[in-house]
Amino acid sequence: MRNEPATTFKQQMEAFHKKMLNNGKTLTQWTCPHCQKPNDTVQPKPGDVSSKGYWDSLKRCYECDESSFVSVYPSGITSVQAFGVPVHVH
Repeated sequence: MRNEPATTFKQQMEAFHKKMLNNGKTLTQWTCPHCQKPNDTVQPKPGDVSSKGYWDSLKRCYECDESSFVSVYPSGITSVQAFGVPVHVH
């Protein structure tokens, strides 16, 4: 049996985002406050969000592996917060 290298987290996210695009979803980007590199994320539709008006979650950067709290709005705007790092709105 041949040993295959494990897929990286970035490869897994790229495959997930490709699947989401194929299912008609829209992507937007958030910028990691740790490494300043862009990361794709699914953009919610207005009916996908609660009364607060956005999705929020802890996201892991697929470039530097650090975590940040990210809010994603139906408009495509993202707001990112990490401990000790200023908020970045994309």
